[in-house]
Amino acid sequence: MKDEKPDPIEEVQEQLAELIATVNSLAEKGTATAERQPDERFQKTLSTAVVKAVQDLLEARQRKFEEADKGKMTINEILQEILGQYDDICGKAKGFYQIYQGADARFKHIDESLQKISGNQKILYGMMKTIKQAHNMKPDNEYKHPAMPSGFKNRLKYFAFSLPLYGLKRVYLSRHTRLYVKICLFCIWVITIATAAFIAYDNAVLRKENATIMQLLHMNLK
Repeated sequence: MKDEKPDPIEEVQEQLAELIATVNSLAEKGTATAERQPDERFQKTLSTAVVKAVQDLLEARQRKFEEADKGKMTINEILQEILGQYDDICGKAKGFYQIYQGADARFKHIDESLQKISGNQKILYGMMKTIKQAHNMKPDNEYKHPAMPSGFKNRLKYFAFSLPLYGLKRVYLSRHTRLYVKICLFCIWVITIATAAFIAYDNAVLRKENATIMQLLHMNLK
């Protein structure tokens, strides 16, 4: 049985006062009717009234305790709620773990694909290197920087001839420079063709105008 909280002293005193008042009232009624009722009947009535009053008092206290404990949760209810929350958390964790497994598998697949691509690039690079070595091929832009010579005359020749020539060769062998030169040459060719076509058209128009003027002059002279 759970321990019941004791009532305050004032409340107990009030309840005892009510019980005493009830007993006194019954006693007065019993004294007034003592001449008509036997003692045993009076005692039985008094005992029944006292028992009923005590029973009512106990029931009132029990109802009070039940109302006080009405909003409280039992241990089983608390455990059930904790277990429900635990199951919910476990379900969410399981879902996150499944998502992580799927993402991890995709990342592994991507990593394997990248490794295969890297391996293929290495194989192609090795094949190209082998072909170049077999045919004694050198890159187009392979041109070493000239070393600084010793002596005043050699250094003067280096700065006046070797270094500028090295720069020109580097520019000429550059792929971007070649592309730029090709674009410029194509633009010059297009401009030249367009200019020649415009001049030819303009000359044809001038010839027609001159022929028309000459015809008018001949008609006027006649």
